[in-house]
Amino acid sequence: MSSPDAPLLSPPDDVAAEVDVDEPLLERLLEAQHPDLAGEPIRRFAEGWDNVLFRLGSRFLARMPRRAVAAPQIEQEARWLPVLAPRLPLDVPAPVRLGGPGEGYPFPWTVSAWLEGTPAAGTDVDPARAAADLGAFLAALHGIAPPADGPESYARGVSPRVRSDFLLEKLGRERVRSQVDAARVEALWRELAAAPDWEGPPVWCHGDLHPFNLLAQGGRLSAALDWGDMHVREPAPDLASAWMLLPVDAHAAFLAAYGAVDATTLRRAKAWALYFSVMFLDAGAGGAGEAASRVGRETLARVLA
Repeated sequence: MSSPDAPLLSPPDDVAAEVDVDEPLLERLLEAQHPDLAGEPIRRFAEGWDNVLFRLGSRFLARMPRRAVAAPQIEQEARWLPVLAPRLPLDVPAPVRLGGPGEGYPFPWTVSAWLEGTPAAGTDVDPARAAADLGAFLAALHGIAPPADGPESYARGVSPRVRSDFLLEKLGRERVRSQVDAARVEALWRELAAAPDWEGPPVWCHGDLHPFNLLAQGGRLSAALDWGDMHVREPAPDLASAWMLLPVDAHAAFLAAYGAVDATTLRRAKAWALYFSVMFLDAGAGGAGEAASRVGRETLARVLA
């Protein structure tokens, strides 16, 4: 997944764990449900907003929800990632084992292959190569015909206007207002979020493709992680990743690799990028760390450029 010294996204102070997850718990669950994996060395690797990650031996990664909201996402990934993975040019953590509640633990959990690389948020990626990689990946993902019963997301699979109250509440916090020109950000948000809704056919969408959920190796993108917000609707939330990862002068290369995008979709994508910038600024100031704040600042600067 990434080296232990790579910058990882920590949960902010106001996103508390609902259950305690530790190595002995995972060991008991493996012994009861996947005994062939029991006995592998277990090392706590990272704790994100929704899940705790454990390195399992040298070949696997265990992903265990720490909050109830993440449980359906785990089942969603287990169902759909094996379908998508063979058709994507970047690696994805398709689960190889699915675990269930037990030993006092209430949620489903997964084991996937360990993916080498470091988070793009903490790695010097070559902008031109990363732009081509990101564009090709999203073109492939958005080109896969979705099923009629594809997953939904009430946080991402909506018009950005639906998220206005949530964004403005974050923007009103002193820890965010102290970092930005709040009036300018709000005015731009209202302009961008007013873009007409998507009228094209539904497409697969990752939904949370920020630089901590992209791995890189040798200056190129290698994997896309954390598909908990995957859904079927429109491409704009994913296209926002261009502002989160790439300097503005690399966007032409990104679009060349991705393909044609109409101006209205790009407006919605830019609205989502602005939304994510405020979320990261708030989370960074709220305990997620300087790495999160830096992604928020860089994304906002690119949106305002």
